Amino acid sequence: MESFYTEIKHYVLNGGYHDLTIAAEKPDTRKALIRRASKQYLIKAGDLYYTYKDNERMVVCTKDQMIDVLKECHDNLGSGGHAGRRRTTEKVSATYHWSTMREDVKK
Repeated sequence: MESFYTEIKHYVLNGGYHDLTIAAEKPDTRKALIRRASKQYLIKAGDLYYTYKDNERMVVCTKDQMIDVLKECHDNLGSGGHAGRRRTTEKVSATYHWSTMREDVKK
């Protein structure tokens, strides 16, 4: 998870490829993936955001950030604590984005 978002952020900020992209097993395929995917991302105040249908959601890039977001949403009654998987996923995905969100909420 972390390396993909690192590569995207680097591409969006610099217009070039991160060393991880260049060193990939199939660099041309990886470059094409990063180019296509980067169209859905932007940088605000140094943070990476995923954009979809005029909605911007902050990208959670590390496992520690993901755990903090899920813990806050689950434990904080004001945030909808213990609301069930579907509602927790909806609540988290309204503000945040990461590729394994649904699986992580199940845990």
